[in-house]
Amino acid sequence: MREEENDLDLNEDTFMKKKIPEFKTEEALAAFWDNHDFLDYLEDTEPADDVIFKLQENH
Repeated sequence: MREEENDLDLNEDTFMKKKIPEFKTEEALAAFWDNHDFLDYLEDTEPADDVIFKLQENH
């Protein structure tokens, strides 16, 4: 590693925090995440509490 690389001050204020946009359709939401990295938007998320998944029966 070059000496200049060691001198970089890369803290969280160095990078712009991205906001997750609003979506009109689920298709637009899916297309967005197909082309973006969730980790770039981590600061705009919050933990989910009490998530319950309900399975549908196949008829």
